[in-house]
Amino acid sequence: MLIDKVYSAVSQIANKNQLGGYISPAEFNKYAEFAQIDAINETVDGKLSGALLDIDELSDVIKTTQIAVASGFATQPSDYFRYRASMGYSVYKGKGRSVVLNLVEENEWAERLASEINIPTTTFPIMRGVGTSFEVAPATLNQIVLTYVKVPLMPWWNYTLSGSTPVFAATSGTTTNPNSGVTAGDSTDLTLSDAFFPTLVFKICRYFGIEIKDADLYQGAITEQKN
Repeated sequence: MLIDKVYSAVSQIANKNQLGGYISPAEFNKYAEFAQIDAINETVDGKLSGALLDIDELSDVIKTTQIAVASGFATQPSDYFRYRASMGYSVYKGKGRSVVLNLVEENEWAERLASEINIPTTTFPIMRGVGTSFEVAPATLNQIVLTYVKVPLMPWWNYTLSGSTPVFAATSGTTTNPNSGVTAGDSTDLTLSDAFFPTLVFKICRYFGIEIKDADLYQGAITEQKN
């Protein structure tokens, strides 16, 4: 599992930095969650540099679903995290049609509604986020086809003890996995693909306060865990 590779690499770097090599599983799980969210946000925003780290690498957390619109409002999915794209569907003169539906900021929403030239139409509709809903204009749209990034499960490195040393356990671990619908003793892998492995290791090390000054040390740990 990727989460164990990341844990092992972080532990190795901590050890070679003379920090004792012991990484608290509880802290690691907390920082792994932070690192994963950071990586998702930075990838969506196009701010995460590195080979292969583009939006295609988020395929495991991207979903597409249809949402009904009632009186101009559509409820966001319960696992909605970040917007990617949307289409609007309406019935016009007895025929259904789909059009691009753009998500706009508050200032553009107000400007478009007040415009005499660029007012939203069934051909060029817009929507905005309002709490846990989307508001669409014009309100005659019947349905949204939404593509979005879902909230990932919390990564969870579970373990058993060998003496006083935590040993990775994919199942039957000693701690209770907090994710709904997951067996209590199981581990939950990181949702991101292996392409994010170096990024996750780097981010978690930073959360632990480990300064990676030796590039050879860092690359050695990464290479060893990849193999």
